[in-house]
Amino acid sequence: MDKHARSFKPYCLAAAFLLAMSPLTAAAGERGAANPLTDDDLRWIERGEEIIQTSQASMGQEALFPDNYERAEDAAQQFFSDLRRTNPTLKAMDAQQPPEGNRYANYSTLIFASFSLEKEGLEDILELASMDEDLIVVFRGIPDDMKVAEGIRFLQELALQYDPIPNIVLDPTLFQDHDVTAVPTVVRLERRTTVDGGDRGIVARVSGISDPAWLDRQIELGDSGDLGTRGPVAEIEERDLVDVMKERVLAIDWDLKREQALKHFWSNQDYLWLPPATRSRTRRLDPRVQVLEDIIGPNGEVIAEQGQIINPLDSVPFTQAIVVMNATDPREIQLVQEALPDIATQSGVSRLTFIATELDSDEGWDSYTAVSDAFDAPIYLLTPDVKERFELEFTPTVITSDGEDFIVREFTWEDV
Repeated sequence: MDKHARSFKPYCLAAAFLLAMSPLTAAAGERGAANPLTDDDLRWIERGEEIIQTSQASMGQEALFPDNYERAEDAAQQFFSDLRRTNPTLKAMDAQQPPEGNRYANYSTLIFASFSLEKEGLEDILELASMDEDLIVVFRGIPDDMKVAEGIRFLQELALQYDPIPNIVLDPTLFQDHDVTAVPTVVRLERRTTVDGGDRGIVARVSGISDPAWLDRQIELGDSGDLGTRGPVAEIEERDLVDVMKERVLAIDWDLKREQALKHFWSNQDYLWLPPATRSRTRRLDPRVQVLEDIIGPNGEVIAEQGQIINPLDSVPFTQAIVVMNATDPREIQLVQEALPDIATQSGVSRLTFIATELDSDEGWDSYTAVSDAFDAPIYLLTPDVKERFELEFTPTVITSDGEDFIVREFTWEDV
């Protein structure tokens, strides 16, 4: 026997809407190798700005959107987290560090920079960073007149002029953690003393100077702490990226989004229409599966051996009757209602589940409510996995179990 178990997960129409943030991805790079963003990476980054302005609806009527400020906070943090995955330096860090570790544990010097330093100033900093693998150049965000992709591309093009490629990160949280308000600012951290690099204090810092060698000399002379401003500084041109994302999310008209989502929800569905049954037919489906390799429990015990035949119904009894119908056909709805007393009293049936192959898109939620009220129960939408798992071909169909097999029965008016 060569069967594969497939899970039964009908799609509930009462689930809440969710704001989905798609991940931004890039190939991991190593220091010293060329790491330009691919065209696919840039397309994902550009999409990042669109993602936070659109809600990708799942399903549901109530509790459509949470508090706007909480939404802004969560969406901004998620966007920033996803955006960092496109950065070669950060990906290299993640590859070297355990997930719970401090991301910057292997680096001892931070140079805080900004687009306001202009190309020449940035090039001086990147040249220094290229010669020191313990140094990271940190930016707070992207200028308002640039798209995220444009800003990242600009930094990448600057960095690719050097060999080895300098470490560059876009991380506004570091600006907050070190209270950096002007650039350039150099911060020298204590050497790592723990595995995760946590609790590392500041040895010394200075603003107005971008060369860490100057700071090294002062430390050798016994100076430490905040050494003040020792040269010309510039304001940070870019706003905090997380704050920018919050503002954009808060600017969205969520009431309008909710109204549009509800209005267009049903017309955007892909229905799995099935033809009406013309005769009665009953089929048995064998749910047994063959174990392809040993299944080991958490304590090392063998739960099932390779080659063993297992019937899921032995451990998880199927005690419901699933009724699949075309909810746009009034006669079919009436037929199901007439058959329900017999279905509900069958041996082993303790509850009923209703699945629709389609609903009236023009009527929208009124159609869903009408059908739900007719059966005094929630209505689920037929999904491909359910259709495939039970080999559904016609409506109406009722699915039950005798404890060994699934019983799939198509019925007509002749049966009631």
